[in-house]
Amino acid sequence: MRTRRLCLPALAALLGAVLPLAARTAPRPPGFEVQRIAEGVFALVRTEPRGAMFEANSVFIVGDRDVVVVDGGSNPASAREVLAALRTLTPKPVRYVVNTHWHDDHVLGNQVYRDSFPGVEFVAHATAAADLATDGATNRSGFVAALPGTIAYFRDLLQKNRGMESEVLSDEERESHAASIALWERYLAEAPGVRVVAPTVAVEDSLVLVPGERPVVVRYLGRGHTRGDVVVHLPADGVVVAGDLVVWPVPSVGSTSYPADFGRTLERLLALRPGIVVPGHGSVQRDDAYVRLVARMLASMARQTGAAAARGETLEQARKSVDLAEFRDALVGDSPVRALLFQHYVAGPGVARAYEQATAPRGAAPAGLGEARASLLAADRAYADSSARGSLVDGILRMLAPDGILVTGTGSPLPRGADEARRFLESDTLRLRSTLTWRPLRADVSADGTRGYSYGFTEVRLPDGSSAPGKYSAFWRRGADGSWKVAAYRRGWRPEGPVPAA
Repeated sequence: MRTRRLCLPALAALLGAVLPLAARTAPRPPGFEVQRIAEGVFALVRTEPRGAMFEANSVFIVGDRDVVVVDGGSNPASAREVLAALRTLTPKPVRYVVNTHWHDDHVLGNQVYRDSFPGVEFVAHATAAADLATDGATNRSGFVAALPGTIAYFRDLLQKNRGMESEVLSDEERESHAASIALWERYLAEAPGVRVVAPTVAVEDSLVLVPGERPVVVRYLGRGHTRGDVVVHLPADGVVVAGDLVVWPVPSVGSTSYPADFGRTLERLLALRPGIVVPGHGSVQRDDAYVRLVARMLASMARQTGAAAARGETLEQARKSVDLAEFRDALVGDSPVRALLFQHYVAGPGVARAYEQATAPRGAAPAGLGEARASLLAADRAYADSSARGSLVDGILRMLAPDGILVTGTGSPLPRGADEARRFLESDTLRLRSTLTWRPLRADVSADGTRGYSYGFTEVRLPDGSSAPGKYSAFWRRGADGSWKVAAYRRGWRPEGPVPAA
């Protein structure tokens, strides 16, 4: 990677002020619409229902001689569709592709632009290349391995008309799950042919790609969704292309985030006084109300979690004491899909990462720990594979540390340790002698590599031959020998009706 300041001849002056918000659209390839948000500036906004899987928005900035593209998409097929839309707008070549951060859904389409435009430059934060090669590679291999089971789980929900948090699937959930399955299947089909394209131009503070009357400025405002998010600022148009610093309708805090910094970074974005914010996912924002709400939520999350850590609370205790209900109500409403997104992309990983930041040694911060994360995911998969050949009881007990606990959700005292947990699992309360299959989806580790968190989907096969899907999450500790054991395990299985006897 080389770092340099690049300049091109100035773009022509704008023909007028920022265009009305009701923009004309280009032809609509599947999955997105093209919205003109300023003269020569087009946002490709995804139209799939928001769900567990989602594709990123892209932006075209068409200049006098060439084009700047913001974000390359999650796979080559999607990038080819986006490029086809660009061809309907202009024959000019793409000179720059700006990747707002290193996550797959923003970078894996880069190869299409590299193959189509000799000399194209890929612009990203200075940390992006390292993160792509470490955490990116680890996450990608784990995601690909988990996808067949994940797709099967969601297909089962659709077939049985069952929601993840309810007994009956809502129309919103049905549309969301179907869209997620289609995106997962495309990603999986494209994965074998993906060639990861690393950045060629690094940004550490700011970089002017196009000077003149309408500059195109790539800015680093601070850590947020990742340690290296950049935005593209068009000051003459009052436009900020925000990447995943802004995601609508529910923000994406995520397991690579820095919640203690995130809110301050959004305040710096707001200080640019944008009239239009193009999020990494979701609808174009025409005012700053949503961004201000998210910034306030992140500040509250960091403040409450820091206070919990200062009181000596464990992460499990902090999850209970941190109160985000005000923000959950504002962001979720009565939507079951948004409720799931809030739990899995905000409250769950956000509080965990805020706790890491609050408890890290002074001067340290959560960092990419590809090897530790890979070993934790491998341990979870090994338990999943062995449990498929054994019983629910033995499968869970193999995961449990000597002093580990089962979080039952019943309000009764928590079973602690293998003997007590076995008695609980084999009690008449559950009466289960069936096979539990769990499909690990994600694993994350603390800054020192000694603590971890994983979650995924479960399926309990009952003695009568039926099955009941659910979810699980686990908190782990890593021993001196490098092995992982579960400190706390929560199973989210909900059977329909009475549990059959063995």
